[in-house]
Amino acid sequence: MSDPIRARVLAGIARNRIPGFHFAGNFLEVSYDRVEALDTRVSLEPGPHCTDGNGETSIGAIAMIADIALAASVRAALKSMTTRLATVSMHLQFTGAPMKGRVEGEGAFQGFIEGAAARQGLARMSIHCGGTLACFGTGAFMALAPLPGVTMHPVVTERAGEVEGMGEIGLGILHRRLLGLRAPQDRRRRRVRHE
Repeated sequence: MSDPIRARVLAGIARNRIPGFHFAGNFLEVSYDRVEALDTRVSLEPGPHCTDGNGETSIGAIAMIADIALAASVRAALKSMTTRLATVSMHLQFTGAPMKGRVEGEGAFQGFIEGAAARQGLARMSIHCGGTLACFGTGAFMALAPLPGVTMHPVVTERAGEVEGMGEIGLGILHRRLLGLRAPQDRRRRRVRHE
């Protein structure tokens, strides 16, 4: 189990069992560095799990960081980390700069659309890769009521260290459980002798 991507997948699955963030954010280990309406900052450290053949961060990871930076600033303006948001639109303009190095997204709430049937927040964002502007854009997000019977959990902005300390043995056990497999000693205990 020395494959670092496999270990990252299992750690992402383990973190995903804690409500408040989706698997992709857990897998990429997105960091919420600051969450304020006018100054939200999120980041991630790229690696083989999210880079292409020439070492650039995947467009999917960049788009996800953009969405998170925009949505987090809108949630901060709503003063609720439990509000369910739907991405209505997102426009990204790429500068053509290589998307290599640490990915840092900045988001800023711009206001609510006036006269809309539902509350829609507007935000702008920029993403720097390795300190160079790689893209900028805007987004609109609609605040939605939770589905009937669903309790919304706050977005997890601080990652707990419980998974990092699991080690190879803990991740191996988690992997077997996810596959529905028992450890060899468990199988022996359950074997019944028929005579």
